[in-house]
Amino acid sequence: MRVFFAITFYEKTKDKLLEYKNLVASNSIKGKFTDKDNLHLTLEFIGEVDEKNLKVLISILHRLQKGPINLVTSDIGSFKRGNKEIIWFGIKKNEELIELQRELKKLLVDNKFKVDDRKYTPHITIGRQIIIDNKIKPNKFESIEIPIRSIVIMESKRVNEKLVYEPLEEIILQNM
Repeated sequence: MRVFFAITFYEKTKDKLLEYKNLVASNSIKGKFTDKDNLHLTLEFIGEVDEKNLKVLISILHRLQKGPINLVTSDIGSFKRGNKEIIWFGIKKNEELIELQRELKKLLVDNKFKVDDRKYTPHITIGRQIIIDNKIKPNKFESIEIPIRSIVIMESKRVNEKLVYEPLEEIILQNM
């Protein structure tokens, strides 16, 4: 199974993110936009694992110190891929988030998992393979305060040709 560590959000937060996503979508020529249920912030992508490695990952999840209680979006940005883009909401600098991700990465390395060497850029992906119509000014969105619901190990899979992220193990940080 294909897995990753992520931070999840409450429905109210996803609804606000969805409003902005829909604004970007309505100003795009084409693209694949993230479903509301799949909105999350990735801490570390793992990839394919078996049941034995999943048990180790679950153990790592439960050894993590608590992360931040809230995040705040900074702007809308993108990673360019030719004439297409991955569009995302950036996250304002948050030392607790950075420390949580560093701690996770260290635990993964200590347990012989391969991790990404690139600098961590916290973001919430809202679409892939996007071609933006030049009318939109993507950095003109108000910040959104995001209360964090949980830290999870997610499975990424296709169900009836639809991408689905399903929590396999979860630590609830706050109930609302």
